[in-house]
Amino acid sequence: MCRGTRNFSPRSRKRGMKRVGHFILIIVCIAGFHELRPTRKNWAQYFGGGFLVLAYMALIIATTAPR
Repeated sequence: MCRGTRNFSPRSRKRGMKRVGHFILIIVCIAGFHELRPTRKNWAQYFGGGFLVLAYMALIIATTAPR
């Protein structure tokens, strides 16, 4: 290990890799969709679906979170 660097725990490294992986996945999905030459209606459906997924996830978290 090099001196002067921070010692990250394996848990925090895994968390960082998961974040990077999700961002890469999002970017690749948008790039792949863009190659289909979508119309405005297709883009609205694409982002509308993404919004509904996020809203559903928020609902699940709100209803199952410990109180």
